[in-house]
Amino acid sequence: MTENRQGYIISGLCAVALGLVLTLGTGSPFTERAMGLWTDCLVWLEQPASHLRGFYWTGRKWVLERRFLIDKLSKMEEENDALFLSLHLKDALDLRDFLLESTVNAMVDLRLPLSWWKEIRINQGGMDGLSPGDPVLQNGFLIGRVNRVDCSKSWITLLTSTEEMTPVVIRETRDVGVVVGDGMGGIWLCYIPLDSEIKAGMNLDTALISEIIPPGVPVGTVTDDMRDNEQGYREYRISSGADLSRLYDVKVFRRGDKLP
Repeated sequence: MTENRQGYIISGLCAVALGLVLTLGTGSPFTERAMGLWTDCLVWLEQPASHLRGFYWTGRKWVLERRFLIDKLSKMEEENDALFLSLHLKDALDLRDFLLESTVNAMVDLRLPLSWWKEIRINQGGMDGLSPGDPVLQNGFLIGRVNRVDCSKSWITLLTSTEEMTPVVIRETRDVGVVVGDGMGGIWLCYIPLDSEIKAGMNLDTALISEIIPPGVPVGTVTDDMRDNEQGYREYRISSGADLSRLYDVKVFRRGDKLP
């Protein structure tokens, strides 16, 4: 107990002595030099903490600004997608209305046995706005095009005719070829290179290179029946999406009407 009390007394006397030295030494060159050195030491100790604090606040500000910009960009993309969809939906509806107005229904009123796979006649003609070259469809698939037009009648050349050649594109591979009939009910895809990767089940649409028939009209699908010709091309039998042996009601797309 006595030793502890002595320790307290000695510590108190040292503190009083140091206070007296600092008080009495204030303003002396030695004291100013000592305080300057101490201040320099404190600056060296404080600088890392100051830099770390600056890095922290700068990084935090960058993260917050980046998050704000990302949120704003996402919102702008959503608004842009909605505006794009709205504009194109209107165009699609306008195009649908135009196609419906440009399409006329017709009935097949004559199909001669000797030219069964060559042509048919329908009960719509020039007075109904039809003209040579107009594509004719059944169930949404191309079956041929108008060849001759009278006042109230028109003759349609079928895809199965040997006289009809239609440029097409394979939807999956974008290969371009020509479909031509064999006069016996068959339709063949011609002028396809041997190394083309065409498989059964792929779809055919009319090609953009045709000046007579608009592009994108479905024609049919590729079958696994194929043959190679002497010119170095492979030919594929096509399955039409229409029932070419039972043609009663057809639709004619009048090309005389201009696209909107």
